[in-house]
Amino acid sequence: MMSAGLTRKRNWQSSLYARAALFLALGAASFVGAVAVLSRAMVEDSVDRLLAERSEMAHNIGGFVENRLASNLNRLGAAAAEHWQSAAPAERLRAALEHEYPIGIYSAGAFALDHRGGLLAAAPTETAAGIGPESLAKLVERVDARGGVAASEVLRMGPRRQPSLVLLQAVRKQGRHLGYVGGFLAVTHNDALAPALRAHPNANTVIDLVDLAGVVIASTDPRRLLVPGDHDDLLAEAMAAGRGLRGRCHGCHVGPREPEPARVQTVLAFAPLPTIPLGISVQQPESEALAPAFALRQRLVALGLGIVALFLLFAGLAVRSIVDPIKRLTREVRAVEATNGSWALPTFGDDEMGALARTLQRWRGGMLDSLTKAESSREALADEMERTRQLLDAVQEVAAVYISGGDATGILDHGLDTMLRLLGFRRGVVRIELGEHKLEVRRLLTPQRASGLLRADGPQADAEFGAALRSCRAVPQGISIEVALAEPVGAAKGEGRWLDSLVHQLAVSVTTRLLHDHELAHQQQQEQYLHRVMRAQEDERRRVARELHDTVAQDLAALRLEVERIAARTQDPAAQQDLGHLEQRAALVLESVRRTLFDLRLTVLENLGLVATLQWHLERLEKDHGIRGILAVTGPEREPPYETAVAILRIFQESLQNVVAHAKAEHLTVTLAFADNRAQLVVEDDGAGFDPGSVRGPAADTGHGLGLLGMQERARLVGGRVEIASAPGQGTTVTVDVPLKSQEVP
Repeated sequence: MMSAGLTRKRNWQSSLYARAALFLALGAASFVGAVAVLSRAMVEDSVDRLLAERSEMAHNIGGFVENRLASNLNRLGAAAAEHWQSAAPAERLRAALEHEYPIGIYSAGAFALDHRGGLLAAAPTETAAGIGPESLAKLVERVDARGGVAASEVLRMGPRRQPSLVLLQAVRKQGRHLGYVGGFLAVTHNDALAPALRAHPNANTVIDLVDLAGVVIASTDPRRLLVPGDHDDLLAEAMAAGRGLRGRCHGCHVGPREPEPARVQTVLAFAPLPTIPLGISVQQPESEALAPAFALRQRLVALGLGIVALFLLFAGLAVRSIVDPIKRLTREVRAVEATNGSWALPTFGDDEMGALARTLQRWRGGMLDSLTKAESSREALADEMERTRQLLDAVQEVAAVYISGGDATGILDHGLDTMLRLLGFRRGVVRIELGEHKLEVRRLLTPQRASGLLRADGPQADAEFGAALRSCRAVPQGISIEVALAEPVGAAKGEGRWLDSLVHQLAVSVTTRLLHDHELAHQQQQEQYLHRVMRAQEDERRRVARELHDTVAQDLAALRLEVERIAARTQDPAAQQDLGHLEQRAALVLESVRRTLFDLRLTVLENLGLVATLQWHLERLEKDHGIRGILAVTGPEREPPYETAVAILRIFQESLQNVVAHAKAEHLTVTLAFADNRAQLVVEDDGAGFDPGSVRGPAADTGHGLGLLGMQERARLVGGRVEIASAPGQGTTVTVDVPLKSQEVP
């Protein structure tokens, strides 16, 4: 029973209903999420608009309050200004103030100060006693600094210590500063908020007038007077910065003796008065202020739930209309397969499900036919795969002989044996022609009979050997290969395409070996030629050096001695001077010839090596011509082959000669780098430079360019190259890159 229940559970989880339910749940969740996001955005937008309305209401009330405070203070100032410069200003000012203050908002009293801040008059007289000199000085300082109206903190005034707020402004008449006039705003009265009470009679809306310390000095709720609110610091900072506030908070702003009620979410909007340092705070329960937004949220939630319910209902009906026919078709297919495979599926009508049932029936019939044909051809396919494997093994054997280093004849011999064994023949011949060269391998055939088999055209019956199999292929580089197999063994397994595959692999292997051998022989000839050319050049240099030493050098030395002898015998001072100059020139020419002899011979290179020879030439360059040279060697230093070292040295000598003759350089940097069986020599100077494009070849009349051409030819002889980079005024760089493989042949 438990096993059957688990099976039904697994079947339901893997059914179309489960997947449809999953996708419906995902779709419904996505829709609910979208509706929730949209609803939240709409509600937040509505809340922002309602909060903006509360902020606007706070700004409007602040404007009304400021207008009332300022207009009453202006009326006091105007009344006092008429008597400021009279014969008895203090008495007249007191009388004017006593007449004006009871009928205005400053019902607690009023006072006047001179232009230095000293008290002139107060009405009633006892109210001024509550104002200290320091408080008056601060108010005067604020008025002078900012202008307009200055407000103090809450002060206790008169004998009753009545809490009041002092407001002060300057009095001017015809542009002249007369003094200051101030009024006492009683905290226990709500006269300042009278316009707000008339404009907003809602009892649940609390409107507060707060000072710079955040203390409530006037409110529509008498319990909040003189009580610092929960947000007094925040309101004080906003008032000091001159910016408004709006938001949502908890409402628990009651007097200290009032019982603390339950916390209620309220909406708070605060706006500072434009010029007077006071502010208006408007608070209202959130349930009233944001009632339209909350109603909108409820409607959106109800609408979203209704749409989701309708979506699930219609989607479920659509899924049922599709899944039920599929389940029925599945049951019928299982019943047919379980009873008799030859039965046909029942009719499902002409709709999509019926077309699907007929298609399944056709596929079922085609699949049965395919299974029958596949079973019949399985053995043939297995035999073909085995033969193919044997062919691949044979091709691999031919390639292995080539890779192991066998010669062309060995590759042909092994290839013929492989073809005879694989294709089922006893006799055969393979012939390869490369120009005038010909290679031939035979099995159980005379040369005449092998030639006859190769000349025949296509497979044919033979009186002596029976059926024959032939193939002929031509490969690049003028190489052709011919193959003929004869005398089948039993039932011959030979096929033309198999023979072509083997012949192709054999042709590739033998051709590659022949070309490799030909290239190796050609390379040896080139190496021998290079060796002879280099040796001939150096032998010729030695011969020229010997002849110069035995002829020119000896003649110059004898000429110098003869000039010295003649100069010693003559008595003419002028002749002696001329002979001395001649003897010096002969000495210089002899020294030049000796240097030339030294350059022609390679004594330093043969005795000390390439690096020491390069350093010796740089020292000699600095000594003879004053050009300082630096040699740097990088990489694992090793001595190149003799021909390579000679080529590098000659190119280096030609570079130094160009520096001395044309560059007018002062410094020379030489770098010799060894890496990856190659050597690179870089010669850089700071001379005048030139345009390499202007030197395309040696000029017939001047001979310019012969040195550069010789450098390139010497580098090519050892398989390297020379690159010259230069520009007028930017010096010249000569780069020589040569391989370090020996060019000598044993």
